[in-house]
Amino acid sequence: MPMQPDEAAWGALLNACRIYSNVELGKLAAEKLLTLDPTDSGIYAILASLCANKREWGDVRMVRSMMRERRIVKTPGRSSIEVEGEFHEFLAADDSHLQCKDYASDAAQLVHLHDNSLDVDCMAKLTKWLPDPYLKT
Repeated sequence: MPMQPDEAAWGALLNACRIYSNVELGKLAAEKLLTLDPTDSGIYAILASLCANKREWGDVRMVRSMMRERRIVKTPGRSSIEVEGEFHEFLAADDSHLQCKDYASDAAQLVHLHDNSLDVDCMAKLTKWLPDPYLKT
């Protein structure tokens, strides 16, 4: 019995399109997702990013315009870590936490344990807090 794809299936496809830079299929997946939930800012963000990576600036402007018209606001990414049984939450690009530099140092040490396999964006954020000897590039 054939099934119709649900939000999870379309979301997985959109993310795969982002990873493999398939703009046309990504647009289709985003269109289907937006019919299911037109208020999900993540769909717009991924679609705009996908188009920007392929330098399709007209499409990026169109997505941003749709967000403005529909009053969609991108929610910042959140991360949390547990340290000695206590949870700490961070927003993307938030360096206001008192122990932010300590956590960045710990993250840099983890990078060394994993053969510097950290992505470039994350490495750039770490270098904001750490001196060169902590980071191999």
